Amino acid sequence: VTADQEEAVKVRDVVLTEEAEVQKSAAQTQAIWDDAEKADWDTAKKVLSDVQLIKKLTEFDKDGMTDKTAQEIQEAMGLLVGDVFLSAASISYYGPFTGPYRDELVELWCTACKKMDIPVSDKFDLRETLSKAVLEERLDILLTFTTEYVYRNVCRSLFEQHKMIFSFLITSSIHRATGRIAPAEWNFLMRGAGALTDVQNLPGSDRNCPPFIPLERWGTVRSLASGVPTMSEIAMSILERPLDWSSYAASAEPYAFTHYPEGCPKPSPFHKLLLVKTLKEDMLGTALCHFVREMMGDRFVENPPFSLDDIYKDTSKVGAPLIATGAPQCRRDSYRSAAIATGAPR
Repeated sequence: VTADQEEAVKVRDVVLTEEAEVQKSAAQTQAIWDDAEKADWDTAKKVLSDVQLIKKLTEFDKDGMTDKTAQEIQEAMGLLVGDVFLSAASISYYGPFTGPYRDELVELWCTACKKMDIPVSDKFDLRETLSKAVLEERLDILLTFTTEYVYRNVCRSLFEQHKMIFSFLITSSIHRATGRIAPAEWNFLMRGAGALTDVQNLPGSDRNCPPFIPLERWGTVRSLASGVPTMSEIAMSILERPLDWSSYAASAEPYAFTHYPEGCPKPSPFHKLLLVKTLKEDMLGTALCHFVREMMGDRFVENPPFSLDDIYKDTSKVGAPLIATGAPQCRRDSYRSAAIATGAPR
């Protein structure tokens, strides 16, 4: 009997404990509901007390803008099939063609869709049909393809020493168009100190030229500080920390130099070119190579592979003759072999 009583007591304690937990959980649940209702009511009171919001909503309904918007959405939904079809066609066939030719393609497609009773917008615009993210991604793909295609094909007719110049012109043109290279910066790189017209307000003087900089180079430094706003502190920085800048002047790879003086902002890739032109102009060719590699990747620094098959495919489409001048004997042998393999006239 005693054992049974002890077991009953244990069961009762467990039941009481579980009951207490249930009541506690119920109380917590009720508190959450009370807080939620209070928050909803507080939010409702704020909205109802917002006179400006109520006024705008009233004017919105009064002008009938809701019905008009719904009608526009309904019309757009009816044209969705045709617009998506034209978007897919545009993405597939636009390619590196000119704007007028693309407009002619779209007009031709719109006419064909209407003849087949496919609903399509009268003034189709790819930018309005695609989302901004998709459009930007597609534009990046097109720009990348077009840039590489132009570089690869033009390099076929360039001498080796001119290919790096062409790569730099492509890179700088892209960055100038996007505003990452300012006109004053580009002007200084092209013309040097000659780009500066106001020589009266140059910072510093010839008397305080640092010993590690030739006097004519010091004049270029002062011109850079005066003519390029983003490099206005360069002359004073050199005067205040000549030892630190002497390390830069002695560097074998000035473009890759990283230990700039304390307080000197880290230069951008193009600013590095300006520093090299100013202080180490004999290293400018190597610096241009580093700049192109950093901005565009290795494929615009390394010579594109020469493929006679690719050249023949491009020229055979328009029936243009393939003429090679000054080719070495090994290259002439490959021309003959390719002509025999393709059946082209020699």
